[in-house]
Amino acid sequence: MRKYVLAGWYLLSVSGFGLALYLSLFRFPGRPAATMLTVLCIIPLLFIDRPCRFIPAFLGLYLLNTYFSFVVKGAEFGYIDMINGFVSGGLGFMIGTALIIMRLKSFEVEDQLIREKTTDVLTGVWNRRKLFEAIDRIKEGKETRPSGVFMVDVDHFKDFNDTYGHAAGDECLHEMGKLFLSLQQQDRVIFYRYGGEEFIVFLYDCSDKDIRETAENIRKSAAEMQVCGRRVTVSIGTVYCDDLSVADYEVWISRADKAAYAAKKNSRNIVVSWNERQQMRH
Repeated sequence: MRKYVLAGWYLLSVSGFGLALYLSLFRFPGRPAATMLTVLCIIPLLFIDRPCRFIPAFLGLYLLNTYFSFVVKGAEFGYIDMINGFVSGGLGFMIGTALIIMRLKSFEVEDQLIREKTTDVLTGVWNRRKLFEAIDRIKEGKETRPSGVFMVDVDHFKDFNDTYGHAAGDECLHEMGKLFLSLQQQDRVIFYRYGGEEFIVFLYDCSDKDIRETAENIRKSAAEMQVCGRRVTVSIGTVYCDDLSVADYEVWISRADKAAYAAKKNSRNIVVSWNERQQMRH
């Protein structure tokens, strides 16, 4: 039931129908099918499934009940069961449809609330809260460990804000978010807004070489953007999370942040890895 919920509900419904059919035809053949009416009314209340699958299955049960009622009970009770079953099924469909619509709307509202809590409104990517939730799940072994971490920092963003205004700055971050979401669909990356003009990126199932190539792809894609007629660039710090003894991804984020700082200090619009930063210091 846990793995195949929908199949389990179908099996449970058919089992209930079979029991009701047995009671109607063999235990109480001289009475109208009261238990069957209850089953036909309740079944539509249980399902959120495609009509092309559910309706034929439900009609099949109804016609099966009608057929056996005529065969076993005779025409008099057969007609009674047919009419009562039709009324009960119709009532179940009306109430069931209304309940399903209410349940779906409830799911949508709940999903929207979750998204508002975990999604950055301006950029559309996951927010800092979602990032630390992911880190906690990684620590608990409930989520896959990323192979690499990036810190992406928009270059000269303060100057951009001061020159063109905060509305233009917001537009810049909004466009950057649209770019990141498109890249997220293409590569094995997840973007989080860390704060201000800084973004954290988790990269999965990759090698050290893949990290460099993906980071360069992000940098080049950002450099092709223009906001208010000005070209936007980013500096990226990367770190390859190959040391399994470091379980806390806040450590990796700190290292990626230091690598990004080295990139901004060096020339901006470049990718610097944690190891390259160490070499720069020497």
